Amino acid sequence: MGLRRQFRKLFGIKRQTIELQPSGWLAENVFCQSPSTPLSEIVHVFDPKYKDPDPINLVHIVNFFSVDGAMNDVQRATLDSMVTAKSDPLAGEGETTLVQVPVHGDEDLIQAHYGLQVATKLERTVLDVGTFRIPRPLPLLFDVLEKGASVAKPGDFVIYTNADICLQPYFYGAVRQLIAGGFDAITINRRTFGDAHGFSHDPLSMGEVGMQHPGFDCFVFSKEVFDQFVRTDSCLGMSGVIQPMLFNLAAHSKRMLMLKNVSLTFHFGDDRPWKTQDFDDYAMHNFTEAADSLTKLAEDVSKRGHLREFCDNHIGIWKLDDDGLLAPDAAQEVAQAHLANNA
Repeated sequence: MGLRRQFRKLFGIKRQTIELQPSGWLAENVFCQSPSTPLSEIVHVFDPKYKDPDPINLVHIVNFFSVDGAMNDVQRATLDSMVTAKSDPLAGEGETTLVQVPVHGDEDLIQAHYGLQVATKLERTVLDVGTFRIPRPLPLLFDVLEKGASVAKPGDFVIYTNADICLQPYFYGAVRQLIAGGFDAITINRRTFGDAHGFSHDPLSMGEVGMQHPGFDCFVFSKEVFDQFVRTDSCLGMSGVIQPMLFNLAAHSKRMLMLKNVSLTFHFGDDRPWKTQDFDDYAMHNFTEAADSLTKLAEDVSKRGHLREFCDNHIGIWKLDDDGLLAPDAAQEVAQAHLANNA
């Protein structure tokens, strides 16, 4: 038995397996960075203008929520990172507008001195569109986007991140460079730092390299792309919520970039509270919404080719036929596969 194997056995460490990840041009309009490819090796697909971008206005949407009547420490760390990044010397040229979209009762959650705009409160939750075994008044993703993007002007770019995703200080400057590189839609995978209790921005915590994470929790897209979105009633906080967002970006963007090996955002710990069968009816709801959105998007013949390529090469489990149709039980199969992986 080799020394590495003995070490793993002694300390109960599971051997990590390397999974093949999609990369390169997934569709004619979608380029994906491999989790093992340095950013420097894909700049050849960027417009050279990324080195000296013109001023770009950004509208960053987030849905902070109260926990026992107040923001928890993880969300406060996220908010602090957004405010810090906005004023960072490397933030680039252009306005950066931070927008909080509150649920009912959280309108005064963010103090005015943080400089965030507070959108009008959300009027619906997932309980208005479905019935679930364990009722939870979760926000609907596209309602959050509608409220937040209402302050964006033509030519602006919209950013959406989850409420527990922190930004590196140079985040906004990097986003402006990526936009100037010729992309009107971008996904940015986070790094995972420490455990969920290490949320202070002390030097030691911030010195951690972090682990790659496969999930999607940061999106950048032009106001023009957003205006074309097919809306759904998928809810935040549960599995499958992001699928319709990916379908919309792949369908409507001229050039989409998926970044999977960068250090632009991070999250403390790898908690996934939705990974329980107690919430599988929420997952089924979200995957049904995703299937409906994909079918509607594929009705446009001009979008169908990009969507088929994207699904085949990245998501894999969603399959469109030549007529842009899914199998009747596609949503159920995807949900079951996802829940089986989470078991």
